[in-house]
Amino acid sequence: MPLIKLARLLLLGVITSVCSAQTFQTIFAFTGHDGGTPGWMTLSQGTDGNFYGTTEYGGANPDGGTVFKITPDGTITTLYSFCAQSDECPTGSQPSVGVILAEDGTYWGSTYFGDNPVCLPAGCGNVFQITPKGEMSFEHSFQRTDGGSPRGSLVQDANGNLYGTTEDGGNWVMCAPGGLGCGTIFEITPNGTFNTLHLFSGTPGDGANPVGGLIQASNGNFYGTTSSGGHSTANCSPSGCGTVYRMTPKGVVTVIHSFCQQPDCVDGGDPVGSLVEGSDGALYGTTSFGGPSLWGTVFKLTPEGQFTILYNFCSLSNCSDGGAPEAALIQATDGNFYGTTTYSGNSGSCRYGCGTLFRMTPQGELTTLYSFEGTPGFEPAGGLLQATNGLFYGSTNSSLISCYTDCGTIFSLDMGLGPFVALQRDTGKIGQTAGILGQGLKSTTAVSFNRVPASFTIVSDTYLTATVPVGVTTGYIEVTTSGGSLTSNKKFRVIP
Repeated sequence: MPLIKLARLLLLGVITSVCSAQTFQTIFAFTGHDGGTPGWMTLSQGTDGNFYGTTEYGGANPDGGTVFKITPDGTITTLYSFCAQSDECPTGSQPSVGVILAEDGTYWGSTYFGDNPVCLPAGCGNVFQITPKGEMSFEHSFQRTDGGSPRGSLVQDANGNLYGTTEDGGNWVMCAPGGLGCGTIFEITPNGTFNTLHLFSGTPGDGANPVGGLIQASNGNFYGTTSSGGHSTANCSPSGCGTVYRMTPKGVVTVIHSFCQQPDCVDGGDPVGSLVEGSDGALYGTTSFGGPSLWGTVFKLTPEGQFTILYNFCSLSNCSDGGAPEAALIQATDGNFYGTTTYSGNSGSCRYGCGTLFRMTPQGELTTLYSFEGTPGFEPAGGLLQATNGLFYGSTNSSLISCYTDCGTIFSLDMGLGPFVALQRDTGKIGQTAGILGQGLKSTTAVSFNRVPASFTIVSDTYLTATVPVGVTTGYIEVTTSGGSLTSNKKFRVIP
């Protein structure tokens, strides 16, 4: 935890209040042997209707971590345990941000540590690929000069290539002390060919230490955040309070916003989560620090760089609205944004508050949906997944059970939203095959892309594929089944 954030928490102390709960259920509690501490993970829905994720610790080795599969009702299967050898971790350890479903049906992720001893104490980390059956392959081992300690999730483009960030490495001399480096942006092909696209420098015109991953927006550019760098002020650490940057498909990086530009960092600082593109084309994100109470903010940023603060956490006198949002927001099927705060809320069971779940309108009106009480789980540092059954799923980093790690839980939140279909990849070309996730798909009778009929193949009750039809333009996908019509939660973007 950054020292400036820890100081803020120590100064504010424990704050309690009353919140209104929604239909919330803990569906699984980790014990350590099956994994522990999901970290900044966001679950990923698979083609089989189950969810896939990672734990930072636990499994066969307390410091190793796992990749797991969990059903919507909470039955968990450990697919892979890192650091199975107790005396070393040659294949990497501590995957902290989950996995993404790739177009070929495999899952890709990264480990924070592992393999190359040039990064002390436990290596520079790896990029891995794993099948739904748990067959693991390691696609790249970071060497410090090309990056180190990847913490953000990956994103796949229409050509099948994957993009990600590393928190450290690269210009490791520039971002002293410690010699850990300023971080990088990289590209890796499905066959493992690796290319470093950008080395962050930590200078005023550049960011440093990206914790969150990239997103590819509808304009084709990539966007991300750095947790430090940019323009330093007296309210920031010497390395700056972080940035939002844009990267073209050719790898040209431009900072479009530097945090802590206003006195007392009221515009926020230390963004550690990824961004999300709203249905209006704007970018939405969170900062874990800053704002009037130093508990973080929610912001909106146009692709051109027009910046607006939508919400300041701990805006209530008792901080029952939460504090320190560290994960990305999601825009749900009702048009609102949903997210988590790691700390604060109305519970006195945790030293700094146990964290919250919240809903926010695009205009910035925030409602606290659930305030964690410490039992069984607390501190939800990761993001939320809205599954195609309409429910939200997420994780907590800690729990109050006997455990040799902080353990944590998996939970669901029912807001009464209906089912829909989700896109395996939300961009594609005419004639390409698009994967569609859902439920009840065996009875599908028609599929259309922005009202243009498409040929399709039913694979299972939770997955089908369709061919992007000639003449189609960007728009929503509709799947007609015996139970009614299901619309995609995002537009499918047609590219040349």
